[in-house]
Amino acid sequence: MDVTTENFASVLEQLRHQIPTCEFIGIDCEFTGLEDACSTPGSASVDNSIAVDFEEGHDEAQHRYEKLRSAAGFLVVQVGICLFDYNANTKAFVARPYNFYTFPANFRGEDRRFLCQTRCMHFLAQQGFNFNKLLSSGIPFLGHHQELSIRQSAPELGDFLKDIRSRVARFLANSSQASFVLPPT
Repeated sequence: MDVTTENFASVLEQLRHQIPTCEFIGIDCEFTGLEDACSTPGSASVDNSIAVDFEEGHDEAQHRYEKLRSAAGFLVVQVGICLFDYNANTKAFVARPYNFYTFPANFRGEDRRFLCQTRCMHFLAQQGFNFNKLLSSGIPFLGHHQELSIRQSAPELGDFLKDIRSRVARFLANSSQASFVLPPT
């Protein structure tokens, strides 16, 4: 299932209920590039090392982390989460895939830039990746430094949001209330 800004809230609610009961979860990310910008042709690239590890059938966590970290300058344009359940009747696993299209949010007028590699973009296109959906409906996100900047510049915003969450939780827990009013910002 493709997940965009249009259905993000409802899918998130589904996942909150489905994740605790599934057998296991698979996670995958699609990047606009993979190789470190400093890599030279013929050197051990991320692509080559992933292929070798796959053929050998193993990959140590630290090694995998270092390879993925080399893609840090590239954008994650899709996060795939697949939930697996075992069906005892058919003696088979049932997969429920979710593809979250992600695209960076505008932040305080900053015109964000990102890198891409033609090889990776061609690969995504060949696999049917919908670039129009990415640009028009990608789920916005902030980078770590942007989030810290917001938290530091407006600590009262955190308190305000905490208060709102608390009020909503109390409202949901109290079935006798038909409605409630949020305070103005």
